[in-house]
Amino acid sequence: MATVAFDNYVQFCEAYAEEYRKALIVLIRNGPCEEAMHHSGLLAQVRQKWILWVTSDIDESLKKFESVMLKMGGDAHLTKPELAASVPDRGEIIQRMYRSFSMLVGFGEWSGEQLTKELAFDTLMGALRETLGTDQFGRLRQMTIERALRDFDRTTSEAKSSHV
Repeated sequence: MATVAFDNYVQFCEAYAEEYRKALIVLIRNGPCEEAMHHSGLLAQVRQKWILWVTSDIDESLKKFESVMLKMGGDAHLTKPELAASVPDRGEIIQRMYRSFSMLVGFGEWSGEQLTKELAFDTLMGALRETLGTDQFGRLRQMTIERALRDFDRTTSEAKSSHV
């Protein structure tokens, strides 16, 4: 069961990371935009598809992220120039939208306010890598390679000295 759970979690992480990458590209290219609502929905669909295999703490973090993206996209819709006359608090909405954008891309500050990096793209991907043990596997792989090279060098040296 542990193997099945891990394999399914890996599949979830790969699917979520792919949608996450697409959303990041859109936000970096366009800034805060209505498309964020669409990408928030796609990320939520991936998370819901794999919900049985996602830990509750990761699920909560991702829901918060998706919620901020959704709200930012909605704010982007409200700040369109053609709606300016019908949105009395447009300036406040623009500030909130850019604050959300700054938080998601990890700027750390918006309009003099220190922002948490909890929902930044790189923080959430780091959390997924941590639960997968990606960094630990990388270190383990490196140690294995180094040990194999030391053993190879030792064996090669011993073979050369036995032929002399």
